[in-house]
Amino acid sequence: MNDELTYRVKVQRLPWALTNQTLNAVSAQITFGGPVLLLFLDSLGLTKAHMGLLLACFPLSSLIALAAEPFAARFGNKRTYLTFYSIRTLVLALLLAVPGVIYNFGALNAVVFISLVLVAFAVLRAVASTGFSPWYQEFVPNATRSRYALIYNLVSNIAGTIALVMAAFMIGPEPGMGPFLWIIGAGVALGLAAGVCAFPMPGGAPIAERRKSVSLGAMLDTLHTREFSYYLAGIALITLGSAPLQFIPLLMKHRIGLPDNDILIFSAITLTGNLLFSYLWSWATDRWGNKAIIMLSLGVLAVMPLAWLAIPAASPLTIPLAIAVSIMAGLSSAGWSIGSVGLLFNGVVAPERKTDFLAANYAWSGLVGGLSVLVAGGALDLVKSTIQVNHLPMPDEYTVLFPVAFLISVTSILVFRQVREYKAFGLRRLLTMLLKGNPIRAAGSLIMYRRARAESERISVTESMGSAKSPLNIDELLDAMYDPSFNVRHEAIIAMARMRADDRLINALIEVLHGNEPDLSVSAIWALGRLGDRRAIEPLRELLDSAYPLIRARSARTLALLGDYDIVPNLLDKFRSTEDEGLRIAYATALGALRSRDAVAGLLEFLHNVRGKDAHMELALAIAQIASTPDNYVHLARQVRLNPTSAFSQALLGLRRLRNLPPGWLENTELVDHCISSFARYDQERGLLDIAAILDRCQPVNIGETYALILRECAECVREFKSARTEYAVLGLHILRAAIEL
Repeated sequence: MNDELTYRVKVQRLPWALTNQTLNAVSAQITFGGPVLLLFLDSLGLTKAHMGLLLACFPLSSLIALAAEPFAARFGNKRTYLTFYSIRTLVLALLLAVPGVIYNFGALNAVVFISLVLVAFAVLRAVASTGFSPWYQEFVPNATRSRYALIYNLVSNIAGTIALVMAAFMIGPEPGMGPFLWIIGAGVALGLAAGVCAFPMPGGAPIAERRKSVSLGAMLDTLHTREFSYYLAGIALITLGSAPLQFIPLLMKHRIGLPDNDILIFSAITLTGNLLFSYLWSWATDRWGNKAIIMLSLGVLAVMPLAWLAIPAASPLTIPLAIAVSIMAGLSSAGWSIGSVGLLFNGVVAPERKTDFLAANYAWSGLVGGLSVLVAGGALDLVKSTIQVNHLPMPDEYTVLFPVAFLISVTSILVFRQVREYKAFGLRRLLTMLLKGNPIRAAGSLIMYRRARAESERISVTESMGSAKSPLNIDELLDAMYDPSFNVRHEAIIAMARMRADDRLINALIEVLHGNEPDLSVSAIWALGRLGDRRAIEPLRELLDSAYPLIRARSARTLALLGDYDIVPNLLDKFRSTEDEGLRIAYATALGALRSRDAVAGLLEFLHNVRGKDAHMELALAIAQIASTPDNYVHLARQVRLNPTSAFSQALLGLRRLRNLPPGWLENTELVDHCISSFARYDQERGLLDIAAILDRCQPVNIGETYALILRECAECVREFKSARTEYAVLGLHILRAAIEL
């Protein structure tokens, strides 16, 4: 009962927690965590080295959390958070006194005052965070943790974007100190409101038992793990490579020439991009693993310094390019943050030593984060002064350091490649998937597939996934194979046939072959043939003895399509022994595709006796394939179907123009001309009899038994059937041409 009541209380008070975290996030965005603080410090004339020092205080102060954690547990996590959070917010409010400090004590003392305020704020913030993290694990129920995090991410990002836009309007294009102080004051007020909302949140009571902080030796011992060492090295490199990006607001202001309010708008665009792509990256990591997403997002992150350098100043392209690069920044930061955390837990951290690994990662991230931004700020000032003193032909310090940042970030990608993950999905494979087919249509299909409810909708979406021909849809197509509707499953098989061959698709289709639905098995056999993967040969051979004639027929055709020449003797036996006409046609077609000359006599006999125009044309094609490539046969057959007299005349004229005509051909020129003349007079019966005579008299010497047998049969059948079965005349002319061209 108590557990149930506790869970109910937690759920009932989650809105307070959501409000607290959202207000805190917005407060951070418009005070110390966004571009406002950097622009404010720049307006006071601080150097980049000084700014880097102040920004470094925030990550470096996180090291305090390792030592403060036992104290927070004993004092109470909730009490620790509320106490130090309230004090830090009041300390931040001291920035509102900067004008008075400047007026009474001078600008230099004001800089010292600001530095002391920010250092004290960073330390107090670190202690407050020490209490909040374990408290968060307590007041958010495990059953709703993922949903709560999703809602918080959405709400806080939207609120932060709105706050930045409003701050941009408050600052205006030519701000003085006043607008910055108003924005910081608003951030302080929101911070105090967030603290008030934390009081109703449950949990966070003091823990009586003594808690020990993680020892330095235990953290250092984690470095003996190969994956963790590479992970930390990659963290250090990417942090160092991206540290100059923290000064992007100053680049936009001094290099590109954007006003302060536009800079805040672009920061809001970056935040929006982060929000939009967060869900895409989360879905992608669940599907393809964290490492591939890290590599992809790091690739985008690496080019960010060069992308900012490429934006021209005072150009019609300035704003569009800045918007595009800002969206890229949101995309890369979202992918990196989601992928790196996932890789840490799923590929790096040893579960039995989770506390030691996470503490080491936390300490290392804070240390390299602080030192990196400190180095970046100092380097920017150093390069700037070097350029000015030595009159170097460089536009500014960013032109020198940002390419270096690019190279460092690229190196981090090479390091992260060494980290193994349980999902072996490489970047190359992911890029290949994104570039194959129609990825835009595939992405739309993924969304529609999850929303489709009615059978007609599911069929339509499944068909669309096949039309996209993108590997991105493979998982959904496999899922569609388990749809309760037969029609959807059948459409999934058809869609798979339009894709490129993939191990999972092949295996899924092979599994259908042995199912209890013959209709689906027939479709799966056809799909395997269209995919053209020879791994299907062995399962298809087994189906040649299926209880269902249609499955046997389809299997024979598909094996021929896959080029299974070893099956020819078996097909010959089945063709000769079976009495089922439909099966015999299928076997005959397969033997023709496999060019079995031993089957010619049987096929000619079967062609003579079988009924039906479709069977006639299919068997004639099979015989044509055995003797030669069937291209000319198919072309002539189409023309004869449309206009027989003209088609036969053109075919005979084409024969006359061939080189290396047989010796007897010139002696029968009159016969050929008479045949052409008969067709010109629309005397089709006479013309066909002349074709029979040509097939008898105009054969090359040493034509070969197969060609001679077919030509004799065609000549006899043309005389027998005349225009009732023109496929014999078509086949005969095709074989005669093939024999002459040998």
